[in-house]
Parts: sequence; C-alpha cells; structure tokens
Amino acid sequence: MTNLSRVDVYLTNYFEAQSSKSETSNKRLNSIKLDSPISQDVVQQTIQTLRDCGDDKHKENYRSAYLNCKSQFPRWWNLLSSGFNVLLHGYGSKQSLMGEFIKEFLTDYDHLIVNGVDPDITMRTVLNTIIRELFSVSANKPVNDCLSMISNHMLADGGRDLFIVFMNIDGPAFRDVSSQLTLLKLVQIPGIHLLASVDHINAALLWDQNKATALNWVWQKVNMFEPYLIETQYHGVIAGKDSQILAYSSLVHVLKSLPSNAKKIFRILASNCISHENAAYSIKFPDLYKLCKEKFLTTTEQTLRAQLTEFNDHDLLRIKKQSGDGIECVCLIVGREVLQEYLEQSEG
Repeated sequence: MTNLSRVDVYLTNYFEAQSSKSETSNKRLNSIKLDSPISQDVVQQTIQTLRDCGDDKHKENYRSAYLNCKSQFPRWWNLLSSGFNVLLHGYGSKQSLMGEFIKEFLTDYDHLIVNGVDPDITMRTVLNTIIRELFSVSANKPVNDCLSMISNHMLADGGRDLFIVFMNIDGPAFRDVSSQLTLLKLVQIPGIHLLASVDHINAALLWDQNKATALNWVWQKVNMFEPYLIETQYHGVIAGKDSQILAYSSLVHVLKSLPSNAKKIFRILASNCISHENAAYSIKFPDLYKLCKEKFLTTTEQTLRAQLTEFNDHDLLRIKKQSGDGIECVCLIVGREVLQEYLEQSEG
C-alpha cells in the first residue's frame, strides 16, 4: 500500500469516527447508592478489640515509646519559650502525650486546648472562646473583630502569654484556606504560642513555603503507636455521613468554579436568607431579578434563570411556585450556619 493510500485510509477512519454520535452517561453522583455508614459502636468496638489484643504483647514497647517521646518535653518548652511554634507528627495518637505536657509545663500559664477533629469547632469558635475565657468578655463576633480584640488585649496586658494546644490541626474543619489564614494571623499576635499535632499523610500541604515560614514551625517527630480512640469518636466525618464541614467545603468548591457575577448572585440569596429568622425563607423571583438588575449582575430574566438552574443542579436551591398566585420563589437549601460562615469568610 502506498503512502497516499494510507493517508486516505487514515482520513476516512478519522471522519467516520467524528461523524458517529458520542454517548454520554445520564448518571449523577447522588444516584449512586452508597453503603450505610459504619455505626459508632462498631468503630469503637473494633478499635478497642485491636488495642486489647496488643496491650499485653506490646506493653513494654508502648511504655518505651512513651518515655522516649516524653523526654522531648524540655526541648518543646524551650522552643515555645523562644518564639517558635511546635508541630508534632508521627505514628499514633498524640493527645495523651500532649495532655501530659500540659500538666507538667502549662498549668501555671493561660492555655487553651482545641480538639481539631471535633466537627463542631471552627476557627471562629476558637477565637470567641479565647475572648470569653481569657478576657471575660461575652461575645460572638466575626473572625476579624475577634482577632482585633485579642490583639488589643494581649498588647494591653504586656508580657502575657497564651499557649494554644491544637490537637489535630489538620482536622477537616481547619483544612480550608480561610481557617489557615486566620490561624496565621492569630499566632502572629505577640504572646501567643502554638503546640499542634498532625496525623494526615498530606498535612504538610496545608501550608506553602511562605505560610510555613510565617507560622514558624519546628517539626518534632513523636511515634507513640497509640490507637486513635479519641479521634475516631467523631465517626460521622470518617464514615461519610453528612456534616456541616463537608457542606461548607462543597459549597466553596462549587462557587469557585462559577463566574464572578454568579458568586455575587449567590451572596444576595444568602444575605437575604440570613436576614430572616424563618429557616424556610424564600425570595420571589421578580424581587430577586430586581435586586440583581440594580447591581448590574444580570440584564434579562433568561440569564438569571440560567444561573439559578446551575445552582439547582448543584443542589444549592429549589425553585417552586406559590400555591396562591403561582409566582415562582427561590429557596436556598443550604444550612443557615454554613451560609453565615461562607458570608463571613468571603468578606474576610
């Protein structure tokens, strides 16, 4: 076969392949049937069984590992006193070891213990707890206001130290960029020291070079080989159950892929929802169109509907008609706390 004939064959095959209709799947993620999540009893029973089986056999090894890690306490204290922040890594749970360090070195100092694997704790919770416990001020303020208040109090007290013991700083609620930036601003306040632990294999990816330098980390390896009994109490996160943390992360992920005007439209919806006490609040489509048009976010109803359809496809809202007049209403189906956190973080 000549070269010209080969070219004719290739071209023919190419155009035949292009002319055939491609098949697309109509399956969606929410149509996949997942196995039911593991119950807490099963998780705890399995871990306890494994621990009981190994206690007698490895008792001396556990003890040796514990004493070896504990011998590093003076070094940690010197690093913290010198202005560094200590980050513990290695095999096994470190919470009992960190608790022992608190008893020996931090009893006479102001300190705050943060359990990073608790899904109910966020950076805003941490900041408001500092204000309430340390400065005896009852407040539930946004993140930036909390940082300013803490900074002012620490500077006014002059020489006061606050040690934050952050167990599992790589917990799901603290992996997003905004939480890490807030943490960075917090530890840069004079007098605040941080002792933290990580267990996730990719924990180092939380910080780029600039952030890691600003956090002033000194990595310390501690191989405790202790089972993660405390950490696995919050099995909802590791077993795939719905949670506010995952909902917030999903919301941020979806909105990042949308254009600027779409994000602003969603902010209008979120702000209107938060401003009403009724959890099932919905805004009429004509009213929403008017608000968006005033802010030059859309020019036609068709454009706005297309954007709302995008939100609907991502399960962020529902569009329904009122029973009386038949007017379409837009209702967000994202939790109020998630919306509140999104508005605060996006403003920051």
